[in-house]
Amino acid sequence: MKINWELTGGLNREHLDNIHQKALEIIRKIGIETVHTQVLEMLKNKPGVMIKGERVCLEPALTEELLDLKTLPKKAPPAQDFQLCTTGYALNVMDLEDGRIRKSTVNDLKEMIKLADSMNMPGNAPIFPQDLPQPLAEIATYKIGYENSRNRIAGSMFSSFEVLEFILRMQEVVTGRMGFGMHMISPLKFDPFLLDLAYRLKDKPSVCIGVGTMPALGLTAPVFIIAALVQALAEILGGAAILKLLSPKKNVGFGPWLYSSDMLTGNFILGGSPEHVLVNLLLVDICRFYGMTATAKTFSNMAKDIDVQAGLESSLGTMLMAMKGVRSFGYAGILSADQIYSGAWLVIQNEIFEYVKRLARDYQENLSTRVIEDCALNIDYIRHASTVENYRQRLWSSPLFNGSLFSQTGVDARTIKEKAGKMAREKIAGHNFQLAEDKSRALNKIWEEAMAKFGGGRLPVE
Repeated sequence: MKINWELTGGLNREHLDNIHQKALEIIRKIGIETVHTQVLEMLKNKPGVMIKGERVCLEPALTEELLDLKTLPKKAPPAQDFQLCTTGYALNVMDLEDGRIRKSTVNDLKEMIKLADSMNMPGNAPIFPQDLPQPLAEIATYKIGYENSRNRIAGSMFSSFEVLEFILRMQEVVTGRMGFGMHMISPLKFDPFLLDLAYRLKDKPSVCIGVGTMPALGLTAPVFIIAALVQALAEILGGAAILKLLSPKKNVGFGPWLYSSDMLTGNFILGGSPEHVLVNLLLVDICRFYGMTATAKTFSNMAKDIDVQAGLESSLGTMLMAMKGVRSFGYAGILSADQIYSGAWLVIQNEIFEYVKRLARDYQENLSTRVIEDCALNIDYIRHASTVENYRQRLWSSPLFNGSLFSQTGVDARTIKEKAGKMAREKIAGHNFQLAEDKSRALNKIWEEAMAKFGGGRLPVE
């Protein structure tokens, strides 16, 4: 007997068609601010393109043609297993020994990458080290990530074309592919720096670009979620279509996002609020409409410590998203949006993830009553073969959230935070990945060139 659950409701086909058409209309009427003389010159007089000052407007049919969106919804992507990702670029780290919050270092970067990799997490660099000059720190997030993770945890940040050139070379050595992300500026603008990078690389179709956006409800987008989603889609569809006009052979992807906000503090809410969860749920429907895999950013939170707020903001939304059918989740290990990274919190969130997976999975149940007949008349359940053979799979036994009672002797009196810290240190010590020697040599050569260009000493990782 197969038993499963699902969360119903959300956006239907009519809703999605309307949202898509509204986004295309925004691209046609308002367009994308494109502050780049050479790009504007390339685009003028192209069929379906209208230049209004520094805004590029596209006819809906052209946008759909460039992005292969004439037939929607797109085919669903292949089903995937549960996966938890990490990221952060945190400038601060919660020390695994004493719990104090301090500036992050290169060694923290290496250790947190090892820790995430030991739990089979992909993602981006959890730490942005403060003990290197910024250009070298940006490159180091890639080098150290590639050298210490099977899942190729690497960076996503760069502050100049020169830095990006080193990063692309490292990507090609390890992955055989090259690319970078381009976040639009809300509302409806290209980032001039990132647009210039795309222009300079327009004749290199092997360098892929992924277009994203980060509008915030009531701050840089409408306070109404659906209207804000229309804006977010207009930003990424318009941005991606313009990039395809610049470089028709280039692989240009796109992915929508939207954040909540807190009017008391003026902050983006990068995770945890009810609106953040609602946005995640709606984005699942939108991603499926465009044939994309949705990643739920429900492990992100605004808590400043490993506390009740952190637990609440990491678990409820994650459970709802799992029941919605989402299997990719982020971003574990971070606190206070992305200001603090904690290895202990990474371990705890991974355990929350295991909890959710057990609830969201399909269950195969045995309806046979033979075991009742056996145990009611002959033997107790605890010794029965069905229990002995199946209890490990059927009954969750968490190394972190155990089921002991206060009154039992020998109860571990350490806090969850203390236990998680110890587990994190053990996992780091036991991590043993080693990058292939030829790739390691190639990365070292690129790193030596980077040091010669930007200055700075050896990586203080040992």
